[in-house]
Amino acid sequence: MPRAAPGEGRLARPRWADIGLILLGAFAGAFAAAWWTSHGLLSTLDTFTFFSVAQHLGEGHGLTSPFPPLFSDLPITDQIAHAGRIPLSQ
Repeated sequence: MPRAAPGEGRLARPRWADIGLILLGAFAGAFAAAWWTSHGLLSTLDTFTFFSVAQHLGEGHGLTSPFPPLFSDLPITDQIAHAGRIPLSQ
């Protein structure tokens, strides 16, 4: 039975240049995203609402938000009863 050549059948190791290019692309993308946002990251109320809804969805609470809409039809007593899990309505 013939023997395999050295290195055959193994995964090739990534070269340092490849790793450097991947890291450079990741940092350049993060820098560009931070540079082109007009007010910076996490600076608007919408951003906080989007992240809190995503967190509630991940925790299994559905599409709910801890912040009531500015012009909500939901009475304040119902908002308090929902205990920070106000259903989204658009």
